[in-house]
Amino acid sequence: MKPKPVAVFFFFATIFYFFFFSGGLFAGEWGAPYALEVSPPEGRSMTDPQTQAELRFLTSHAASDINLYYHQRSWLSDSKAALFYSDRPAGGLMACLLETGEVVRITGPDGKALTGATAAIHRNTLFAVWNEKAVEVELQTFLSAKPATQRSKVRAWMRVIAPLAPTLEHDWMLNESCDGRYLAYSTMGFGKNGGPMIHVIDLHTGLQRELVSLPPDRGPVHHVQWSRTNPTLLSFSSFMEPYKFRAGPRVLSAGPTDYLARCQRLWVIDIQEGIPRNIYQAVENELVTHAVWWINDMILFTGATQAPVNTEWSHVKVLDVVRGDVRIIGAGSWWPEATSEEMSRLNWWHPSGSDDGNWVVADNWHGDIMLFEGRTGRPHLLTSNHRTYGSGEHPHPSWSRNGKQVIFTSHRLGSADVCIAAVPALLQELVCSNTDGLGDPILHHKIVPQGKTLFTDNLNHLDHWHLEGSIGGVSLTDDGWLRLDCTGSQQGGVGAHAFLREDMPDSICLQFDLLIEKKNGLVITFLGMKGRNGEDAITGVPRRRGLFAEYTGEDAAVLSYHLSLSRYDDQGIHTGVSNWRRNPGLVLVGQGPDPCTEVNRVYRVAIIKQGRRCQLQVDGEVVSGFIDREAADSQVPGQGKIGFRVIGAQAVARIAHLQVTALE
Repeated sequence: MKPKPVAVFFFFATIFYFFFFSGGLFAGEWGAPYALEVSPPEGRSMTDPQTQAELRFLTSHAASDINLYYHQRSWLSDSKAALFYSDRPAGGLMACLLETGEVVRITGPDGKALTGATAAIHRNTLFAVWNEKAVEVELQTFLSAKPATQRSKVRAWMRVIAPLAPTLEHDWMLNESCDGRYLAYSTMGFGKNGGPMIHVIDLHTGLQRELVSLPPDRGPVHHVQWSRTNPTLLSFSSFMEPYKFRAGPRVLSAGPTDYLARCQRLWVIDIQEGIPRNIYQAVENELVTHAVWWINDMILFTGATQAPVNTEWSHVKVLDVVRGDVRIIGAGSWWPEATSEEMSRLNWWHPSGSDDGNWVVADNWHGDIMLFEGRTGRPHLLTSNHRTYGSGEHPHPSWSRNGKQVIFTSHRLGSADVCIAAVPALLQELVCSNTDGLGDPILHHKIVPQGKTLFTDNLNHLDHWHLEGSIGGVSLTDDGWLRLDCTGSQQGGVGAHAFLREDMPDSICLQFDLLIEKKNGLVITFLGMKGRNGEDAITGVPRRRGLFAEYTGEDAAVLSYHLSLSRYDDQGIHTGVSNWRRNPGLVLVGQGPDPCTEVNRVYRVAIIKQGRRCQLQVDGEVVSGFIDREAADSQVPGQGKIGFRVIGAQAVARIAHLQVTALE
């Protein structure tokens, strides 16, 4: 699809950004802190008698408590709190403090409830609707050592991002793009065509635009959400009367972008062109519902072509939106003698995929929570009977940030409550050890070094280290940390560098503790640094001033791989990913999530370097890896220097307990 200019319709955005005032907050600025109400723990724990999965009920109140919708993020980015809704008298948007079990009511500074919420992807904040405006809320928690008798204290800050366009028939629900740049939401009844509209808000400026306005005879749009891996793709489901969750009759149309003529359910928009495209052409009466993005530009959804009777037949399917390929990852069942209640035990709804690609979870009308292995599709029952067939809230399961827990709504205690089920360790081991096929295990299987220790440094002195760039910002702390501070620089500029003087061989595992003091910048680890013709990377090449281009540019005198971690820009906004690059030339050879997002937390980092194959592990978990197949042998870094670069407007990082081990 060739990008085209997008017609941009500003919803008075510039005026609002500079002049909008409500509830004591100007658009874009953080307001004064305010205290939130904290209630005592009410959770319970039990073991599922059938599967032995550990169940933790976050709530047990007589009111109805439900987790966020399955394609919204329930866990805050630090995984220390989970969001949910409650209809208790002092309810609305709530959070459970997972360490103490206490329940926090999250409101605006005026005490009004919040709606339409989702946890931010990269920041430890949440987005919600307050007084018809999109807002961002940050929580600060002071945990109590005795939460049963003395409450923890929680205070909040709020900033207004933008006013929301008016809507009919449904409430606003906000969804954040994977790069943290935009929010999207839909409205109904006020578009230029009289039908549904999809709006996009710039999170940093508050500027807002109408992405698309659709005709009214196709009904409202549902499930508006961003791709989890592609920041320009946005999907939605069309809800057409009388077909609702099914496709209507196939008719002649002008092509895949002909929204009006196609009675179809599933659509994707590239925001660079603003045109809805029907990415799955269903046959008439085919069920297509509960779409949600997963990994690698894939969408999960449920449905099937329908049987003549008892038509609740529903598989979990995976759609590759680039290739158009569809496969069944969680098979549903149909047989002619079955009653609807019997058949509903073996058909699936509300799918959600873990961010690591290992799992897909789905529910059924009985409140059974089923896991499907992401690679094989093999089913594993996680827990069952959390709903009575024909009544009660649906579970709507979704994943924790680390892909090891599922949050859902359960009726097992009587009323609707929020429950977390932990994936049993044996299942985690099973799915993580699945390295069948011709794929290289460096990409997904944890590599454990088996050789001897080649180098260790407790960082009592700097004798082993060569410093470059902002050498005044490199120091040792009394408790054994190598501290790199480049405050006042900017990305691409002069950074604080420390390189081991001794060359390390190839086929190694580099391990170290990483702590980020200030995050307006990033940390880069160089591997296998050597001169282009094999010279020593310190003494055999021209002296460097510490500019990024001297290590990575087309004219750089050295070869290396490098990895970026805690990857924030100069304004302190997380970029969403961690990159692997080959130098010279800054060639992108791999990319993955960046788990190092918290300040003043110690991460244990392990980096595997084996020729043209590398892997990143953080806190014992495989994060990403690559195989550099495109490089000529002469371009592949081998033995050489290991080093660190810290760069950014206000970036400070610490390294400790460094060790280099041979893989074999």
